[in-house]
Amino acid sequence: MDSGSNNSTKGIRFILIFFFVALISFNVIYYNTKKLSTIHEELTNIDRKITEMEILNANHRVIQFEKEKLAAQLKIEEQAKIKDVRPVDVNEPVEITRTSELLKSNFNYTNLRTSIWQTAPTKVEEKIEKLMGTWKQIPHWTYNFMGDNA
Repeated sequence: MDSGSNNSTKGIRFILIFFFVALISFNVIYYNTKKLSTIHEELTNIDRKITEMEILNANHRVIQFEKEKLAAQLKIEEQAKIKDVRPVDVNEPVEITRTSELLKSNFNYTNLRTSIWQTAPTKVEEKIEKLMGTWKQIPHWTYNFMGDNA
């Protein structure tokens, strides 16, 4: 009997040890899996937040680019308006002047320095073109518009 009861005690011990090892292993695996699942959820949330921030940054960059583009466009339009508003004014002289050394000839250059008064805004471009047509034929000469820019 000793041997039979010894075997059954060994069997019960073996079953108890197996049960406790299985229980401990199950708890370790369960809690580690739960922790891993929680960590995975946290990482997924962090990844989602990073993605949202990247989208917000991209949208901000697009909005900033559009603002800069609009500001540049407005600046160009303002400059165009300034150019349109400031043509050669009515009754402003256009002065033809010589900027380099005298041309070598017997021509009287003092009579060539002339002031022309504009009389009608619609004729300004026509007069300037006519003036430039003669001016381009004379080397070393320039013109400037007198008035606010003088």
